[in-house]
Amino acid sequence: MNMGWSRKKKDRLQYPCIPSALQPFLHSANMSILDPPKKYEIVKDYVKEKLIRPGTSHNLDLEAEDLNELHRLNQAELSDLVGDLDLLRQKTELLASRLQQLNLLLSGIKITLVKRIFFIPLKRKNI
Repeated sequence: MNMGWSRKKKDRLQYPCIPSALQPFLHSANMSILDPPKKYEIVKDYVKEKLIRPGTSHNLDLEAEDLNELHRLNQAELSDLVGDLDLLRQKTELLASRLQQLNLLLSGIKITLVKRIFFIPLKRKNI
């Protein structure tokens, strides 16, 4: 028993009417297949650009000289990062090692992990 589609059965193939899907259609001499353009151009009218000019920013937390300074993580920031990423010990050590190689950790940083105890509540049966 053959379950596939053959040339005989393809006329009975029903395509669903989904707006996001391209529907097949017949081509004829009146309707040719379009070729993609050889060169693409970006028209400036359609591109919305927001230029940031120096001195126009009103963010008091971020200043221009802060962008040039290297921020090195301290113990609390590393612990927060590890906690937010929910990393296991091996991945935490790997992250700390890579940050140390890139000189992004302050000296004397220790890797500390908080043990997570998983508690599964059990239902009590009334006796």
